[in-house]
Amino acid sequence: MWTYACGGPIKSAAALLPGGDGVVFGAHDGRARCVDFGDVARWTSAFLGGAVYATPVPVGDDVVVAATTANGALHGLDAATGAPRWTHRGTGAPVYARPRAHGGRVYYGDVAGWCRCLEGGGESVWAAPGTAPIYSPPLAALGALFVADDRGVVARRALGDGAAAWTRPLDGKVFGAIALLAPDRLVVATTPGRVHVLAAGDGGATLAVCDVRAETFSSPVVVRVGGVDRVFLGCRDDTLKALDVVPPPSPAA
Repeated sequence: MWTYACGGPIKSAAALLPGGDGVVFGAHDGRARCVDFGDVARWTSAFLGGAVYATPVPVGDDVVVAATTANGALHGLDAATGAPRWTHRGTGAPVYARPRAHGGRVYYGDVAGWCRCLEGGGESVWAAPGTAPIYSPPLAALGALFVADDRGVVARRALGDGAAAWTRPLDGKVFGAIALLAPDRLVVATTPGRVHVLAAGDGGATLAVCDVRAETFSSPVVVRVGGVDRVFLGCRDDTLKALDVVPPPSPAA
């Protein structure tokens, strides 16, 4: 076992390097760091302008993107050295949620409610305004981008231009990530403690709701267990919930 000391608290998960031979993480001293699996420091970035709250995300084979909360900027760093490649600043609103890399692009939301798409080199592709802060990491799946905000509104947006195909208001704020439930459903947990299964198409129709009766700020995880989709969810009552998603019974003949 080993311990690696940093210059500030670490409040998010580490991410694997593109080559899978080390981890990169951010800290509240405003720097990203990379170490290998034997506690050997590879690099420490320059000061990025504010705390790095969100988990950094690899983009392609040679770039790691770190988001800063104080100045709302995304920084593309060389995965091998930590040297700066590019910086993108949106509205300046803080970024708390982990960006999502998909198809060579980067998608992210900020606390001003904007959802943005960048090319892998940091160039802006599109920006879509919202009405509430975004703390939930976006999900890129099924040829679309799914985003949830602090008012409990889930939106399906086009990957190419950010246009909203549908929006679905839920019963509380969404803080954790949206999970994909194969083949074409979404699992979303709201902070009052209700787990929603939504159709990815069909206007985001609600297919099922379960009240776990405990505040929830974590992300649901879907695992296939014995032929059944099981949703695991950590809650504020110091418990881990496990919910099985089963099809509704067939109507009586």
